[in-house]
Amino acid sequence: MINKNFLGLVCTLLFFGCTRALSAEPPICSNDQPVAQWSFCRGVYSLSIGDNYYGEFYQGSFHGLGRYTTREGSKFVGQFAQGTRNGYGIEYASTGQVVRQGLWRGSFVGEEVVDLMLFPRVGELPFEAVKRWAVSDPKRRPVSQDDVFRLERDLAAAKEKIKTLEAELERTRGSSKNPGSNSGPSLVNRCLQKGFRPGTREFSECIASEGAIP
Repeated sequence: MINKNFLGLVCTLLFFGCTRALSAEPPICSNDQPVAQWSFCRGVYSLSIGDNYYGEFYQGSFHGLGRYTTREGSKFVGQFAQGTRNGYGIEYASTGQVVRQGLWRGSFVGEEVVDLMLFPRVGELPFEAVKRWAVSDPKRRPVSQDDVFRLERDLAAAKEKIKTLEAELERTRGSSKNPGSNSGPSLVNRCLQKGFRPGTREFSECIASEGAIP
């Protein structure tokens, strides 16, 4: 028979173990490593201009939740991706007043109300709470540089496709307007083969519909 005290101890350990796992914060970045190697950890980095950053790092860049403080005392608390503001956050004046809050994609995109508890001006940052909040809505996730490159590449390809289609459309329009074009007899032949007689409404509609096909 299993000892009840032993069972109770196991349950207690499991409970606290799960609780700790759910509330685990990123580990502290090691000072034994150069900053360029800091990844999946939280740390403090002071810039030569007097500003400083506290928050998450990836491959030496500000990446994740962080608090950037200028030497004048103003702060930005929010999501970063590869060293830039990327996601949601709050900009505070040195007096503590909220200057702007909402969405950033490198620069400020638009005003949206953000929970001050998720991006506090002072105190410990709620890393896990922000992660859960971000995962709950895809638009809250920071956009990686790879995503940006892929979107730019897709946009360029779409623009080239549009140019090709526009050129093809102009070519088709020019051919339909030119009585001596090669498409004229072929259009007539196709409509005659369908059984339409010249001079009828059906024949005219056939010419128009066939001419719209590139």
